[in-house]
Amino acid sequence: MFTCEKLNDKNLSLFIQFNKKRKGFNVLNKDFFDVYNKTSMIRKFFIRKNVNILKFDREYVGYTWLEKKNRDTVEIKSMYIEKKYGFKKDICRTLTKFFNTEYKFLYKCEKNEYNYFVMKNLGFNVVKGNMELERKLDKLDLVNKPEGITIEKFQKSRDENIRCYIQNKVFDAEGRIPLSIDDIYYDEAQEYYVDDGAFFISKDEIKIGYGQFIFEHNNITIVNFGIVEQYRGNGYGRYFLSYILNILKNRGCKVVYIKVDMNNVPAINLYTSMGFVKEIEYLRLEKDGNK
Repeated sequence: MFTCEKLNDKNLSLFIQFNKKRKGFNVLNKDFFDVYNKTSMIRKFFIRKNVNILKFDREYVGYTWLEKKNRDTVEIKSMYIEKKYGFKKDICRTLTKFFNTEYKFLYKCEKNEYNYFVMKNLGFNVVKGNMELERKLDKLDLVNKPEGITIEKFQKSRDENIRCYIQNKVFDAEGRIPLSIDDIYYDEAQEYYVDDGAFFISKDEIKIGYGQFIFEHNNITIVNFGIVEQYRGNGYGRYFLSYILNILKNRGCKVVYIKVDMNNVPAINLYTSMGFVKEIEYLRLEKDGNK
């Protein structure tokens, strides 16, 4: 029989081992002790209370570490279940009861076959997701330049306003908070920012899109790439992406990454048609209490 118990001195040593293995379930799982060891004695007491150890008969098989975000929402900071138990129906029944409360539960994960199976069986649904795609640059196909199209580099202290305008037009969506000029200056100040890695694409001297590449975690990633909606479907995005890829190849880059909302089917179709392949999916999962 599966049961849950609070973190205590008896199960602490096993929890330490589970915490070390947390990335086997989800690489985005937070390190409990990285937070715990930096907090006050009073806060440590409350953090410990938020850890629940999962037990099968006499054997400990996993844990959940929760954090209440507000009166209605709880975030799963980290979760781990030994694989030989995660596929058992009993464990899903036990944890489903555990999650059937008045709270809404949130969990962010890098999707793999195992954690997705467990979370779906617990009643969690994907509410948002991003996909990271990879492209090797050993061979690039030629893309013809459309008529009236030019590309120019973004210039600091001159182009912040137009970049802000273009990005807000490209990524306009219900519920999205528009970028401000301060957001652009903040981006330029980050270590990942590449000074000569940002570009505008223009049609008949009218700027219709923006794209840039950054250097982060020893990888080159294309970000903020897009064409204003009224100019889409004309091959401009394909040429623009090809232009950036060729710049990176000429600089000696071997592999490049790009991230995209998993619901943005046109963008995914463009990237895959240009040789990108899916590498990683990042999911935001939710479960409403009592459902």
